[in-house]
Amino acid sequence: MVPPVARIRRVEMLPGGRTQMKLERKGQVEFLVLKSEISEKAAAGISRLMQHAIDSGTWEQTWPPPADDEPADEGTPT
Repeated sequence: MVPPVARIRRVEMLPGGRTQMKLERKGQVEFLVLKSEISEKAAAGISRLMQHAIDSGTWEQTWPPPADDEPADEGTPT
């Protein structure tokens, strides 16, 4: 089993004029943030804090089980 991951990723562009966007899939949550909105140092620091919360067991991802008639979702942009 792959350990859960949380991080901030700095990007050049996002759709619809957004400044940030969350991508979540089983075992991973990633916040995409425009480079113009967050420094590399801040993104790295927040990523470390989020990962520490996961590693210490204070933050966990819970997904509802899929309905009998639908496949499991592998990732949903929100």
